[in-house]
Amino acid sequence: TSTTGNLPTSTAHWNNFASGSGGIWNAGLSLGSAGQVVKVNSGASALEFGTLSSDFVKITSQESDSFGANNFSLQNCFDDSTYKGYVLYISYNMGGSNGTRLIARYLDASNNELGTSGDQYKRAGGQAYSRTNDNESTMSAWNDASGRNDFDVFNWDVVNSNSYMNFATVTFDRNLNRASTVYPTALIENGGVDASSPAYFFRSHGTMTYVGGTNVTGFKFFTANNNNIGRLSLQLYGRK
Repeated sequence: TSTTGNLPTSTAHWNNFASGSGGIWNAGLSLGSAGQVVKVNSGASALEFGTLSSDFVKITSQESDSFGANNFSLQNCFDDSTYKGYVLYISYNMGGSNGTRLIARYLDASNNELGTSGDQYKRAGGQAYSRTNDNESTMSAWNDASGRNDFDVFNWDVVNSNSYMNFATVTFDRNLNRASTVYPTALIENGGVDASSPAYFFRSHGTMTYVGGTNVTGFKFFTANNNNIGRLSLQLYGRK
């Protein structure tokens, strides 16, 4: 209806052409797909929907305040055609169980643990630690260049309490799923509180190289004394 000075809320003068959920959208416009963003097109002439590009992508994660198992695995999570490397974040505690180290082995495509015997995991690193009843810090080196049959994510028995979360970062190149002649190396950083009384606060760093000559496709993590993990937080990211 021809009108001057009447707001669109006046139903005597206006009818709804289209309406939607709110914001800038109405029923005449597509909303795109879930997870898409609005971006400028390649010709810089219009807006379009598209996927948000990121060079650091979360592949998988797990969160539990009562994990209740002594091991967990990552398998078939690695896409070397897409990612040049990976970063794994792990934090955990033992709840009411006895403190224990968290250790790991590589897995093959059939989910078999690799290097369960022998000396195919070569380790080198160092650590700093201090006890709660003194002010001295101790630096020390640890190495197993002669090899062992697993590798430490945490090389300390962690405190059996819900009060502390111990944290580790495992970084590795895209040498998973490659030829078996390429030896995978992981860089491991960790820190937390151990199970001693009085407790040690520790910080460790090191590398672990597997020289078994088997094509690896995953990890298995487990506690050294098979006690159950209390709380677990895990995120695996891929780096393009």
